[in-house]
Amino acid sequence: MWIAGHTAFGYLVAKAGFSVARKPLRPDLVLMIFFFSNLIDATHFGWLRDLTHNAIGTVLFTALALLILDRLGMLRKGDGPVLGGVSILHATGDLLFGGYLPLFPFSNRVHWAFPWNSPENLVTESALGFLFVAVFCLSADFKRARRFSAGQRTLAFRDLRPMKALDRRFLRIYMFTLFYLLFVGQLVYYLLCKHLGDLLSGLWYFWIFLLAFALMLSVISAAAFTAVDREL
Repeated sequence: MWIAGHTAFGYLVAKAGFSVARKPLRPDLVLMIFFFSNLIDATHFGWLRDLTHNAIGTVLFTALALLILDRLGMLRKGDGPVLGGVSILHATGDLLFGGYLPLFPFSNRVHWAFPWNSPENLVTESALGFLFVAVFCLSADFKRARRFSAGQRTLAFRDLRPMKALDRRFLRIYMFTLFYLLFVGQLVYYLLCKHLGDLLSGLWYFWIFLLAFALMLSVISAAAFTAVDREL
C-alpha cells in the first residue's frame, strides 16, 4: 500500500471504532494515527524492511515506539491500544496490496492478495482516499485538527524560552513533519517520476489514484498549516 492508503485505512478504522463508542477523536490522536498508520515503513530500506514487515517485527517495533512515546509523556490513557492497533493494521494493507512476510524469520516467502500498483490496489486505495476526505472533512475532525495544529505552532514558536530536553510540542511537530515529507516525497518521486509513463499512457486507475492522493494531501495540508482565528 501507498502512504495514502495506509493513512486512510488506519484513520477510517479508528474513526469507526470511536463512532461506535460515541467518543470524539482528539485532534492530537488523529495526527498520531496518521503517523502510526505508516510506522513500520520507517525501516523501508532494502532488507531492513523485512525486520518490521513480519508478525514478530511489527508487534515489537510498534511496542517499542509506544514505550518511547509513553516515557516521553506523549500518550494519554487509552492511546496505546488505538495507536498499536492502527500500526498492526498496516500489515493487513500490505497483505492485501504490496507484500508481507508473516512467517519471517522462519520463512522468507512474501504474501499478498494483489500486487502493489495493480488496478485492484490503486482502485481500492482511491476509494479509501476519497472516503477519508469525506469523513475527515464532514466530521469535526478537520476543524479540531486545524485548530490543534495552529495552537501547537503558536505555543511552540511564540518565544525562544529555554525548554526541556524534548518538549512535547516540538516532538509532535517533528513527527507530523516527518510523516508529511514522506507523504509529499512519495507523491513526487514514486507516482509522478517513477510511474510517469503509466500516467501518460492514460491508465485510468493511475489518474484516479493521483486525484485521490493529491486530494488527501491537500486536505491534510489545510488541517496542518492553514491559519485559523486569532483566539488561538
